[in-house]
Amino acid sequence: MNEILATIKNNKLRTLLTAFGVFWGIFMIVLMLGIGNGLQHGVLKQFGGMASNSFFIWGSRTSMPFMGMKPGRQIQMRYSDIIYLQQNLDELEYVVPMSQLGGFRGQNVVVHKNRYGNFAVVGATPEVQQVQMVETTMGRFLKPSDLEQRRKIAIVGQAVVPILFANENPIGKTIKINGVFFTVAGVYKSNKSDERAADEENQLYIPFDTYLHAFNFGDKVEWIAATVKEGYSADDAQRHVKTALAPRLKYHPDDQQALGGWNGASEMAKMTGLFSGIRIFNWVVGLLTLVAGIVGISNIMLIVVKERTKELGVRKALGATPSRIMSMILLETILLTLASGYLGIVLGVFAVENLNGVIAYISKLMNLNFGLDMFQNTGIDLGTAITALVILVVFGALAGLIPARQAVKINPIEALRDE
Repeated sequence: MNEILATIKNNKLRTLLTAFGVFWGIFMIVLMLGIGNGLQHGVLKQFGGMASNSFFIWGSRTSMPFMGMKPGRQIQMRYSDIIYLQQNLDELEYVVPMSQLGGFRGQNVVVHKNRYGNFAVVGATPEVQQVQMVETTMGRFLKPSDLEQRRKIAIVGQAVVPILFANENPIGKTIKINGVFFTVAGVYKSNKSDERAADEENQLYIPFDTYLHAFNFGDKVEWIAATVKEGYSADDAQRHVKTALAPRLKYHPDDQQALGGWNGASEMAKMTGLFSGIRIFNWVVGLLTLVAGIVGISNIMLIVVKERTKELGVRKALGATPSRIMSMILLETILLTLASGYLGIVLGVFAVENLNGVIAYISKLMNLNFGLDMFQNTGIDLGTAITALVILVVFGALAGLIPARQAVKINPIEALRDE
């Protein structure tokens, strides 16, 4: 070991430049994997606050003629259609009818005493809590008896509370929506992030049956939110729903535009596949960079062997075995690789762990409107770090193999004549 350290000390610049290639390769692996993980967590968090096996379907316009009816008809779902789906499609766990007063993204003036605000008012069944994954913070959420008795109650988002109630406890208070009075029975918060959380917490849920009768909507349903049971595919379930509704809503079974839809499970699967590809790409790029550094170390070690030809010849003449010569060169190469690689891992982890802070500082310094929620929990796990270390050892051994074999081939007599 002392000989190895002495060799490195005598060739500081060469050692530094050689080690930099390995350092940079492993640093880039860690950095790119950390950024990739942070980006993946940030994107997948956008799907948070919603059941991963959920999908949504709403009425749209037909694109095909059917039974003498022209294309372009608006499809309108009814409450009876939702009951039909609940009773006939076994793969569905929850089927939630939903409508919003004023249409999708519509807002209404909600009044409490002399305070008021514009909020979304959504009619839904209690199961919406299992689909949207909202969490009750005060009071209670919707119950089946609320629908059966058509209770005029409202569950308000926590962003509504300070606007309408200031410092009052909202539970039991009366609010007015389009001239109809409701009693606040609970407060909820969203488990989503960013603007989606703000949107959801700026709305009110009321029992669906109450919504229909209080605002004279008959039995119309704007959209349905559904989840599938374990072991079933959300894609298949969504297709089965559209097929089952075709004869009831009188559109062609092959008409892909009659019903619009969004599938959370499918979108999440696409994102997961995308980030798997990004992870592989990061590994490939990082490993290629690391290989370039390893090749540099191997070449330098060949030069080292050439410079130490006489020394190695003397060692062999004094009885040093080929395995002893080879292990000495291999050990020097592995030590150099590990030291530079370990430094790359440490600095890489430090960089990704502080990435959010750096971005926040730059954003503030340059007055940029940059959303940090796209990065969440940047970093690499222990398994990845161990994998990187194993790669270093293997590559270090490979880098030293050629110069080590070259050292073993040295003839002691010719080595002593070397100038």
